[in-house]
Amino acid sequence: MRAPVPAGQEKTFRQMITALVVPIILQNLVNTAVNAADIIMLGYVSQTALSASALANQPFNISGFIFYGVSSGMAIMATQYWGQRDCRTIERVLGIALRVAIGIALVFFTACFFFPRQVMSLYTRETDVIEAGVVYMRIVSVTTLFAAVTQMYLNVQRCIERVKLTSMVMTSSLLINVALNACFIFGLGPFPKLGLVGVAVATCVARFFELCCCVVDSARNKLVRIRVRTIFERNRLLFKDFAKYSLPALMNDVVASVGFSMYSVIMGRLGSDVVAANAVAAMARQFGGVFANGISHGCAIIIGKTLGEDKIELGKVYARKALKLAVIFGALGGLGMVALRPVIVRASHLEGQAKEYLRWMVLIQSYYVVGMAVNITFFSGIFRSGGDTRFGFWVDTITLWGWMIPMGFLLAFWVKIPPMWVYFFLMLDEFFKITPCYLRYRTYKWARNITRREITEESA
Repeated sequence: MRAPVPAGQEKTFRQMITALVVPIILQNLVNTAVNAADIIMLGYVSQTALSASALANQPFNISGFIFYGVSSGMAIMATQYWGQRDCRTIERVLGIALRVAIGIALVFFTACFFFPRQVMSLYTRETDVIEAGVVYMRIVSVTTLFAAVTQMYLNVQRCIERVKLTSMVMTSSLLINVALNACFIFGLGPFPKLGLVGVAVATCVARFFELCCCVVDSARNKLVRIRVRTIFERNRLLFKDFAKYSLPALMNDVVASVGFSMYSVIMGRLGSDVVAANAVAAMARQFGGVFANGISHGCAIIIGKTLGEDKIELGKVYARKALKLAVIFGALGGLGMVALRPVIVRASHLEGQAKEYLRWMVLIQSYYVVGMAVNITFFSGIFRSGGDTRFGFWVDTITLWGWMIPMGFLLAFWVKIPPMWVYFFLMLDEFFKITPCYLRYRTYKWARNITRREITEESA
């Protein structure tokens, strides 16, 4: 039985979703546009540079997913305590997240700075791609240390509804990144022409700018800030809750990120034409999914805050509305990709077989976006807002590692079907997840208030 919509809440939801989602969508659009500009500019350098960049970024994509898992656990608690307006506890949760994220960042920095050749060799056997990727990876490795701080800080500010800050910082950083990329790739003005190395330098500068913005804002912020003492503070009860909600989310994102990275291993073994085409197709998918991503993040804040206020039935109403929006904007994103396919192919500057692969990849990604939009709303927008993080871990583990990845290797290297049929199969994973996710959603086991009264009273 559906929960009734309380009087006046229709307008309230529209106002909240607009205020939260519009800045997030604009930020995502800028982010995707910058990535697109990078790919187009690297296409002018060479297809090898494009492939090397795509593969060298895989470890940083994994670290980004892991940071997202850590910040998801933080966000689950932060949004619900924001419903109680308990900023002191949110700061302590931020301190725990920073401690964990910085430790993870040190591991990735060490691997990518000191052993880049070994890491690149996991993804490809092509010597020229490895050589180009090694230099890029070593330079960019330092950004994992910056990202550990900025992702935690900006995400917690988003949880307390300071989404404009996050959008301004990220948009400024991305614009700096694309401007410096252009300068270093083409040698504009006084800048040397560095090609792929220039892209790495530009990335480092942009990420350092983000860190500086976070430090300055933290010094002025009166709600939730970075305090060194909270990073080292020990609170057994809070850490227990953080581990309970963050660990499954972290494991889920590790499973997913490494799984998607294995997709890159499969495609890397199929040749640089497939890798280059997939880099462009993935960029197009980001454009197609930008609205759905914004909705999932915005709804996570709204639903988490509502559950923290102990308005469980209202949280269920908001979740139902979030799913409707996800389906609508996922379908619109997919149709937009189909409509823009000729433009994407023409702007890619790929040649021969790579361009033909791209035509099919964009078409395949257009339906993938719909499944992705629904599932990201289930996982990130609804389930995690109520602390239900274990379910996503098991679904991704079974789908990716129990079926998709083994079958992908089997089809690619034993059956040896054409690359586009392998790609088509790999892009079915989101659709295998929809049914179990919907059944879980209908149990409403995710609709819980997870705040602790004793912690809130202690912080008062």
